[in-house]
Amino acid sequence: MQKVSDNPTISLLGAALDTGNLGVQALGLATLYGLRRRLPRARIVLFSDRRGHRECCWSFETDAGPFEARYEEIGASLSRNPFKPGNLHRENVLGRIGFGRASGIVSHTLAESDLILDFSGGDSFTTLYGPSRYRYTTAPRRLARRWPAPYVMMPQTYGPFNAPAEADARELLQSSARIWSRDLAGRETVARLLGRRASGHCPDVAFTLPADSLEGQPRSGVLRIGLNVSGLLFNGEPERVRKRFRLVADYRLLMHEIAMRMLATSPSAELLLIPHVLVEHTSEESDIRACADLRESLPEAARARTRIATVPASACAAKGLIAQCDYFIGTRMHSCIAALSSGVPACAIAYSDKTSGVFETVGMAHAVLDARTLRNDAVLERIDERFAERERDAETLGKRIPRSIDLINQMFDDLLDILESGCRARAA
Repeated sequence: MQKVSDNPTISLLGAALDTGNLGVQALGLATLYGLRRRLPRARIVLFSDRRGHRECCWSFETDAGPFEARYEEIGASLSRNPFKPGNLHRENVLGRIGFGRASGIVSHTLAESDLILDFSGGDSFTTLYGPSRYRYTTAPRRLARRWPAPYVMMPQTYGPFNAPAEADARELLQSSARIWSRDLAGRETVARLLGRRASGHCPDVAFTLPADSLEGQPRSGVLRIGLNVSGLLFNGEPERVRKRFRLVADYRLLMHEIAMRMLATSPSAELLLIPHVLVEHTSEESDIRACADLRESLPEAARARTRIATVPASACAAKGLIAQCDYFIGTRMHSCIAALSSGVPACAIAYSDKTSGVFETVGMAHAVLDARTLRNDAVLERIDERFAERERDAETLGKRIPRSIDLINQMFDDLLDILESGCRARAA
């Protein structure tokens, strides 16, 4: 018997594939992969910053061979151009005065959807990054609540919110059909806002992202250590960065010290600098720029043993690079997830609460080094400890990662139940 949901339309928000932020892309790709495996005939629509409407296909490398996933991509943005297709501000205004699905292509697509999934970029449902990011993140939600499709908050971080935004965040969460948090702190935030235990726990879906195989294995006898340098913290004026994120560590100096420390672990050690946010070189967010500047700052002998990875073409490619490391140190959280989910022991240089929660889900909370509470010497001491215990951490990952993947697969199965219930309710 054919189910009502055999040919559903599923909209995916806050996880664009056309972004230079490979962490956001990892969320979108892992979700596309998980949905397409279960719903081969579904219409899957991803919203992005890129103008227009197009049909796309992504090819994944998997253990079972190539896997192709079709999807549509629709541009949606808070543009200053009122005539730009997919202008969320304009569609919200038109929707409020009664245009409904005729407000624009985003409204029309959401109105046709049987299920709407929202990632908020993984960590952007917060006021931590300023009011502009919060408005951009929540604008599609304000459109979507006009339509009957179940709205699901996918595994992500919630908060922190400044006091003026808490009431708005509460209102946006209240009408969700399901709320998943990728860490226990997020569950507490949602419970505080809604006055009840209103969210489930599910690890970050990027743990299930397939990895591309791009490079050959390291040369025999080479100890390959991966290092991800965050442009967000490295490129800005140090004092301004410290104040913005309340750091006690000197991040730029710390990266230099980590590089030298890791190269000193063995004469055969090779340091591989791996960018994970690939934006214009002039942007302070650019990890590529940060990697280049860090390598240039090293002494000649250390520079000869340090190389910058070929800029990965996708989150899958970045994961393939990271998977070939013997040890990994990262600041961008999804670069660390790529390591952990590949069984590579890793530690994270954290600047927000999100990292601890995600590492905790796989028994690795001890490998999070918080630059807001630890000075450089303390971070280096902890890195030495974790590097010495890397085999034990690899054993922990071998036990915990399969369980995390099981929980993510269960979450996808629960999505099918939500979809089916919503489709039947609309058909009744």
